[in-house]
Amino acid sequence: MKKTSFILASVIASFFANSQVSLVSDIYSGASSSTPDFLYASSDYLFFTADHSTFGIEVWQLNIPGSVILNYEVNTSGGSDNAANFIEYGGKIYFSAYEGTYGTELYEYDGISAPIRVSDINPGGANSIPRSLTVFDGKLYFSASGPGNDYELYVYDGVNPPSLVANINAAASSYPGDLVVLNDKLIFSADNGVNGIELWEYDGINPPSMIMDINPGVNNSNSPWDKYYVTEFNSKLYFGATDGVNGVELWMYDGTNLPSMVIDMGIGAASFNPKNFYVYQNKLIFSGIDATLGAELWQYDGVNTPTMVFDINTNPSVGLESSHPKHFIEYNGILYFRATDELHGRELWGWNGTTDPVMIEDINPGTAHSSEDWNLSATKRMAVFNGSLYFAANDGVVGEELFKYNGCLVDASVIQNGMVLETNQTGTSYQWIDCASGNAIVGETNQTYTPTVDGDYKVVITDGLCIDTSDCFTFSGLGFEQEINSVVHVYPNPANDYITIQSNYHIESVKIYSLTGELILTGDDKIYIAELSSGMYIAEIIANGIKSRVKFVIE
Repeated sequence: MKKTSFILASVIASFFANSQVSLVSDIYSGASSSTPDFLYASSDYLFFTADHSTFGIEVWQLNIPGSVILNYEVNTSGGSDNAANFIEYGGKIYFSAYEGTYGTELYEYDGISAPIRVSDINPGGANSIPRSLTVFDGKLYFSASGPGNDYELYVYDGVNPPSLVANINAAASSYPGDLVVLNDKLIFSADNGVNGIELWEYDGINPPSMIMDINPGVNNSNSPWDKYYVTEFNSKLYFGATDGVNGVELWMYDGTNLPSMVIDMGIGAASFNPKNFYVYQNKLIFSGIDATLGAELWQYDGVNTPTMVFDINTNPSVGLESSHPKHFIEYNGILYFRATDELHGRELWGWNGTTDPVMIEDINPGTAHSSEDWNLSATKRMAVFNGSLYFAANDGVVGEELFKYNGCLVDASVIQNGMVLETNQTGTSYQWIDCASGNAIVGETNQTYTPTVDGDYKVVITDGLCIDTSDCFTFSGLGFEQEINSVVHVYPNPANDYITIQSNYHIESVKIYSLTGELILTGDDKIYIAELSSGMYIAEIIANGIKSRVKFVIE
């Protein structure tokens, strides 16, 4: 194993004039694809696998300064190491990789020295193919093929060689998958050869045990190899399963009672087929099938009936009606995922939990896909690292390579110009708010706002996915009738040629503003206004240190 000094500079230009999406590096030069996969972000590096014309599929890393480097060439024979399944454990990065003499085994990388093979779990050139790597109770658990190609559950403590936890299927492989931790137990799917693929649990001490034979007998409650998409939400486990009567529906396990179906959304034998679970804004987000609208974006709050978030693909005449949302990941408070509306192919989408989901960019223009998503594992093709969202994409020019997205930006700053508040963000949606009550001010949805009564005011700015709120601005002395009676008088009102300012106090200054906040005139207690257009204006008067504002009309 040797470290290869092959560096690719980070992106220097964006392909999108008004976008935050950009190419990081064309690893496989030209139109060929490096197909980045298994993205994993540690504190210092973004690890992933990628193909290269010289090195094949090897381990790559992106550092914080922004350079992509071939980490170490694990398979030095010129072929690919087919690395996969990165995870951090005990301050080191663990992953599976292939080397001609020992096959696909477990490797560790300390960030300095070359990666080392942890053990030859399946002796000789046979493959152990470690997968579903998960940290539980201070140890690393994973599924692997041992002697005789028996695929079972293994454990590694960081010191001693990995060892078999239990031979769940004595006659064949149990194929453990979907490893997840719930309430101090390791939950996973496995087939004991008698009950089909079901949910199992392990407390780290006693032998693993089947939680429930959801689909009785030898039948599977779901398909093999990581298809449960098991996810912890509010201290409960949610997954897709069938009991043999109903189709594949949403199920729940609280760690104590037997698993139960949440609701039969598919009705009868039809399948709702929930999958690609992700927790966002204290809701379970997933892909689910509607009998009419296809596989779309759904949400569940743990109490009420699941609801569809949005019908993304409304163009069934172009192809299938499903958008197939997957690869969910949260970045800067926004949920990002892959989906297709058919007109644009499979692209990067986002949802802020409030407004409708939107496509971030048509990265591969037209109906072509920016990602084929051949690897269906959730989030492995997207990762958040060093303030950016990284993902594999094809722009139609460089093939499928590593791209990044710097997020949507909203400028929530506000400038006060006289009596007028104005946002610096243009071309968006606005809603002015009374800070004291928190209520929206009816009809005030423009970029500018002129308060008419004393109070504190702010604006909520919405730009596609992004929502931000300005600081509050305080206005006082805006009670016009009170000012006229107790501080100053403006007459005549309506006026034609002149206005006269009368006050019991010494008048220090007078400024005339339009209703949009533009300063029109300055003067003293008598101002010539005949050259001004007809309409309403505001006189701002400072008398004896007291600021007053009075509306008047020019005929």
